[in-house]
Amino acid sequence: MEPIKTRVLQFALASGRPPSLFSQSVFATNNFFTVDKKINAQQIAALAEFYPDLNINWILTGCGHMIQSADEVLSGPLEEELPIM
Repeated sequence: MEPIKTRVLQFALASGRPPSLFSQSVFATNNFFTVDKKINAQQIAALAEFYPDLNINWILTGCGHMIQSADEVLSGPLEEELPIM
């Protein structure tokens, strides 16, 4: 299984932004991909906030597609779990 950080780099490259600019915008440091440091929950939450079309399940497990469809973004698991009042 490839590391989470590798999948984040794959997404950064797919976004068309240089990894240093992507890293700075999400992680507030331009060397995230060059230092030997693991990604933490707060950084994954930032990814989810800044890139709502990014499939966080793919980031964590490598399963599924990198980008979620519009339907998946709009009808995520939280919407199904919340009671309708």
